[in-house]
Amino acid sequence: MHLEYRLSEDDFLQYQLYYLYHSGTLKGHLLRSRIIISILFGLLFYTYYMHDNTYYAYIFLFAAIALLILLPYILNGVHKKTSLGQVREIYKYRFGKELNVWFNKDNFVIVDEATKTETNYTALEKVVELSSHYFVKVKSRNTLIIPKSELENLDELKKTLQRISKQSKIEYATELEWKW
Repeated sequence: MHLEYRLSEDDFLQYQLYYLYHSGTLKGHLLRSRIIISILFGLLFYTYYMHDNTYYAYIFLFAAIALLILLPYILNGVHKKTSLGQVREIYKYRFGKELNVWFNKDNFVIVDEATKTETNYTALEKVVELSSHYFVKVKSRNTLIIPKSELENLDELKKTLQRISKQSKIEYATELEWKW
């Protein structure tokens, strides 16, 4: 099977955000932020409350509750902005470049304007299907990004990737509901 497509800034961003989400880094950052905010605002509430300044005490209490509720959304925005900056810096020369991928019997070959890479299926770690992309993760920490919007033969591609994952005895994860 042969694929020919171009990767955009958004394709690399979706890849970055997906693996950030699943790395555990994001969950740890959210937990630490919630603990720090709870302690800080709790101390402020306690200080003002003990000095009979209940007006400011309750302002800090309501601010803490609002911030704890909104914190996941705020951090998602911060992480997305940070990831976008990283994507623009790291992958800037790869945006819009034509990519050719051939899935052979025992390997796949990726050819772009500068390189040709052959990867055996035994080196694969996982295949992930999202609603917008396929990610073929290699044990060496590289990932083949395949945007669904760039392709016409999605059924054939899905069958090929499922066959490869079965042949290589690796996980084929379907996460069609995942969104940042």
